[in-house]
Amino acid sequence: MRAGKRPAARALLVASLVGTVLLSASLPGPAGPRSLADDPKTLDRETARSAGGISDPPSAAPTGGAEPGGRPAAASSGVVTATLALANNTRIPGNFLGGPFPEPESVVYDPAGGILFVGTAPTGATPALLAINPADGYVNLTVPLSTGASPGMLGYDPGTRTIWTGGLGSDLVSVLNGSTGRLAMEVVAGTGPAAVAFNTTGAIAYVANTYSSNVSVVEAASGAPLGAWAVPDPTGIAFDPVNGELFVASSDTDTVVALDPEDGEIVRQIPVGTAPSAVAWNPVDGSVYVANTGSNNLSVIDGADASVTATVSIPDPSAVAVDPASGDVYVASAPPANASASGNVSVLRAGGRSFVGIIPVGVGPVGLAIAPPLGELFVANQFSDNVSIVDEATGSAVGTLPRTVVPYGTAVDLDTGDVFVAAAETGAVGTVNRTGLLLEIDPATDRIVGGLLAPAPLYGVAFDPGNGLLYVTSPLRGTVLAVNGSSLAIVATIEAGSAPFDVAIDPAYAAVYISDLESGEVTVIDPTTESPATAVAVGPMPEGIAVDPAAGIVAVAVEGANRVAEIDEATDRVVANESTGNSSAPAAVTFDPLGPYFAAALSASSEVAFLPVEGGSPGPVQTVGLSPEAVAYSPANGLVYSVDVGSSEVTALDGATGAIVGSVSVGLAPVDLAVDPEDGELFATDEGSGAVSALSLGALPAAYPIVLSETGLPPGTLWAGTINGSLDRAEAPELLFLEPNGSYSFAVEAGPGYEADPTFGTLVVDGQGVGRPVAFHGPGPGHYLLTFREEGLPSGANWSVTFAGVRAAGTNATITMFSENGTFPYVVDGPAGYVPTPNSGAVVVDGATVNLTIRWAPAIGPGSGGPTTVDRAVLVGGLALAAAAIVVALLSRRRSRRTGRVGGAPGGATGGDE
Repeated sequence: MRAGKRPAARALLVASLVGTVLLSASLPGPAGPRSLADDPKTLDRETARSAGGISDPPSAAPTGGAEPGGRPAAASSGVVTATLALANNTRIPGNFLGGPFPEPESVVYDPAGGILFVGTAPTGATPALLAINPADGYVNLTVPLSTGASPGMLGYDPGTRTIWTGGLGSDLVSVLNGSTGRLAMEVVAGTGPAAVAFNTTGAIAYVANTYSSNVSVVEAASGAPLGAWAVPDPTGIAFDPVNGELFVASSDTDTVVALDPEDGEIVRQIPVGTAPSAVAWNPVDGSVYVANTGSNNLSVIDGADASVTATVSIPDPSAVAVDPASGDVYVASAPPANASASGNVSVLRAGGRSFVGIIPVGVGPVGLAIAPPLGELFVANQFSDNVSIVDEATGSAVGTLPRTVVPYGTAVDLDTGDVFVAAAETGAVGTVNRTGLLLEIDPATDRIVGGLLAPAPLYGVAFDPGNGLLYVTSPLRGTVLAVNGSSLAIVATIEAGSAPFDVAIDPAYAAVYISDLESGEVTVIDPTTESPATAVAVGPMPEGIAVDPAAGIVAVAVEGANRVAEIDEATDRVVANESTGNSSAPAAVTFDPLGPYFAAALSASSEVAFLPVEGGSPGPVQTVGLSPEAVAYSPANGLVYSVDVGSSEVTALDGATGAIVGSVSVGLAPVDLAVDPEDGELFATDEGSGAVSALSLGALPAAYPIVLSETGLPPGTLWAGTINGSLDRAEAPELLFLEPNGSYSFAVEAGPGYEADPTFGTLVVDGQGVGRPVAFHGPGPGHYLLTFREEGLPSGANWSVTFAGVRAAGTNATITMFSENGTFPYVVDGPAGYVPTPNSGAVVVDGATVNLTIRWAPAIGPGSGGPTTVDRAVLVGGLALAAAAIVVALLSRRRSRRTGRVGGAPGGATGGDE
C-alpha cells in the first residue's frame, strides 16, 4: 500500500465545487487559515490534512478474481456515497447535488411534498421559483414569475398546499399549486406585497403591502378579496392562532400593530426597535419575534398580553424563523450594503433570551425556512447565489446548494492517490469564466488539501509518473502549465498552440500530447525540456486524447471530422483514421490494454464505439446514456466507463465485449473521468452541479422497484417520468425504475394535451418497492393548448422546446403543452446536424389554441456536426479572441447536450453560471 493512501474499501469522495472560491478563500488549520492568495500561491497541504477527517462509511470492497487471460472479473458500475463542499470544506453524506441559484431572495419548505421552493431574481433576467428536492439538490421545476421586481415575499399555506409569492414591484401575488408547481391563480393585493401569513382554520391569507400601507385579506382557496386594513408601511406579518391576533410590523412607526383578524380593528400598538422588518410566531411558548433592522436587535413579545419581554442584540437582522417542534429561534444577519462579507444565523432557545450559537452561512442571507421532518434549516444567500443547509441538531452548516465554480478535467496522482481537478471560477450569471483553479483533494480524509490559482480557466489535466508533474491546459491563454504534484508550484508555462484542450502522457516515450481545439493539431511536448517538440495535424476540432503505450499509438477524437485519428509515437505521423459515422461528434477516447480495441465516446449519437488499433475489424457500438462526454478504462475490473452528460449518469461497459454492465446516476452534467488504477476508484467531474463524484467499483447495493403509474390518459398515449435524472418514456400505464435505498427526485412529463398531478416531488426507497400514482387531466380554466409541430427531422430524432422556461422534449412530430394568456419566449433544440427555423421567438396566447411549425434543414459547413443551438464561433482576429471564442463555444455546446431532463433542470431555464 502506498504511503498516504487508505485501503481500497476507503470511503468515497464527491467533491462539490460550490460557493465562490475567491482569492481570500481559506481552509482551517491549527496555525490559522492559509489563503489561495498567499505567496507562494499554494495551500499548506500538511496543515490542511492535520485538521482531521470524518469517519468513513462502510463501502463495498471491489470484486476480486480474474478471468482467463489475465483480465479482471467485471464489477458493477459503482455507487456514490458522499459530497465534499469545497467552499466550507464539509463532507455531506450521499450523492448531494448543487445548482445555479442566481440571487435567491426567499425560501420556503413544503412538508407535504418534501420540496424546497426558492425564489430567485437574477439581475436582468426573469424572476423564477425553483422547486428543489433538498435530499439531492435536483431542481425539479423552474417556474418563471411575472409578479414584480423580485420574489422577496414567499409563503406556504398548509391548508391549501399552495405557495404564495410576490415582489415589491407589483400588486400581484402568484399562487402556485404545491403538487404540480403550476400557477393556480394570481391575487390582486395592495402595492408592494412584502409578507404573507395564513389563518388555516379560517382559510384566510393576509398580505402585508408595504407601498400601499395596508393588509389585504384574501380567501385562501379562491383568491377572492375580502377587504383591506390600513397599517403604515407594513413589512412583516404573523398570525397567532392561540390568541387570535394578527401581528404586523410597521416600519415607519417602529411598532408592531396587533389586529383583530375578524374586522382588522387595531387592538394595540407595541413599540419595538427601529425599522422592524420580519415577524414570526412561536407555537411552543406563544411569543412573537420581531427583527428590527434599524436598531440591530430582536424584540420578543408575549403573545398573551402583547408586552415586550426581551430585546436581544443581533447585528443586521434580515429574517427570522421558528422551529415549531423545538421552539428554537433562528435570526439571519445580512449586512445591508456589503455584498462580500459573509453573513450568519444566530440561534436562540425558545423565549429568545439565550444564545445557542452563531452559524456562518453565505453572503447576504435574506430568507429562512425550516424543514422539521429533515431537522434542517435552509438559508437563502442573495449575494453568494446559494442556499445554505444547517443541521438543527448540531447547529452546524452541513453544506450548500450553489455553484460558482465549474470543474472540467480530473486526474489521479499515482504516487499519493490524491485527486486533482482543473476548474474555472465564474463571474456573475451569464459572464465568461474568469479565474483558473487547480484543486487537490485527499480521498483519505475527504478534504481539500491544496489549491493553485491561474489567470485563466483550466481545462484538461494529466499526471506524469515519470517526473511527478501535472500538465494542465489553459485554452484561453494558449498555454500548458507544468505543475509540481507535491508542492503545486508552477514549474513551467509552455506555449502550446492556440487553444490547448486535453492531455495524454506516455512516460515511457517521455512525451506529453496536447490536443488543440482551434488549430486542428496535436502538440507534442518534451517533458525533459518542457517545450514543444513537434505538432501533428489531425483534423478540425480535436478534443479527447489517449495513449496506448503497448502499441505506441496516440488516439485523438477529431470531432469536426467525425473520426478518430491514430498517431504513431515513433514517427509522430497519423497512421490511421477510424470513421465514427456521420454526425457522431467523437468527444473522447480511452484504451483497453488487454483488448483489441480502444473506446470512443460519440457524443452526438449517444454511443460508445469500440474501434481497432491500426486497422483491423471494428468492434461493437453500444448505445449508452445521452451525450457521452468522456470515457476511461479501469484495470481493476476490465471495464470501460462513460460519463453521459445528457442523462446525468456513468455507464459501465465490458472492455472485451462492449456489453453494458450497469449505470449509476451522478450529478447533473458529468463531463470527465479519471481512474485510480491501484484502488480502482473512479472520479467524475460534474459541470452541471459543480461536483467531483467518486464511485466505488464494488457490487451495487440491492435495488428496489419504483413504479410511476398513470391514470387519465387514453390508451397508447406517450408520457414520461424521470427518477433522479434518469428518463423513461412509454405508452404503457406504468414506468419502472430500479434504485437502491435513498431519497429520489421525480418529475413527470404530461402526455400530449394533458397536465400531470403531481408534476414533481420526492420518493423514499427503504428496503422495498415504492409506487407513485400520477393523475392526468386536461387544462384548467384559462389554459390553452399550444402545439409545436416539426417537419424535416429523421424519424425518431429527439427534439425539444423550452417554452416560458419549461422544457418539453420527445421524438414525436408534435410537442404540446398548456399556457395561460400572455406573451412567452420559446427556444427550439434538436439533434446535431440540423438547423430549426425558427429556432426561437415569442408566442402570443390570447384565449385560443396556438399551433406553430418548426422546419428543420441539414446544417451546411464544417460546423454542421455540432449542436443546433450553439453555432461555433468564426475564429477571426487575434489569438486571444480566437481562443476565447472557442472556449465559450465549447462550454455552450456542453450545456446544449444536456437533454432528457424533465421540468427545467439547472443550467437550462434558470441560466447557469458557466
